[in-house]
Amino acid sequence: MHAFVSYSRLDSDYVKKLVTFLRDQGLDVWVDGDVDYGDRWSTVIRTKIAGCAAFVVVMTPNGAESEWVEREIALAERTRKPILPLLLDGEPFWRLSSIHHEDVTGGRMPGRGYVLKLRTHLRSASPPPKKEIPPGRWWSRAADPWTFVAAAGAGLVVDLVATVFGGTPQVAATAATVTAVVVLVTAVAASLLTRR
Repeated sequence: MHAFVSYSRLDSDYVKKLVTFLRDQGLDVWVDGDVDYGDRWSTVIRTKIAGCAAFVVVMTPNGAESEWVEREIALAERTRKPILPLLLDGEPFWRLSSIHHEDVTGGRMPGRGYVLKLRTHLRSASPPPKKEIPPGRWWSRAADPWTFVAAAGAGLVVDLVATVFGGTPQVAATAATVTAVVVLVTAVAASLLTRR
């Protein structure tokens, strides 16, 4: 997951330094300068905001006048993204006045606390790494106790049905075969359904 940086083009000099600083801190940051030529600008912006873990907005008088910054903030609010404002110049944006901002006036970089908060948002939004099972190793899930419970239950049901419908040697042999197949199929199905 990434942090989306919203800013006015007139503040590009600071934003370039900010992005470099945040990336040097090991944070995944996206800015509109990363839009590839030929991409639909508004579609990419919407997609990147919808997929971000945190929304960083650089507040300046230029940003307050920017229609794009206003749209981006509105979308971040609508999609309930954590908003972490940076006050570079002027006054905090009225619509963000209830959110604590980091003071970076004079072109300072955000402090350690801000970086830590941003990192926390990025980590908490990232899905845990998926545990992969090597191909041909589906049976490695057989150690799951619920797999054995399901297989044993299925085996008991088959044995019970065989006992109710007669106890001849043919029925017993058929029941044993069916039980073995049911246990195997149940174990495989349970192992596939309990993937973590």
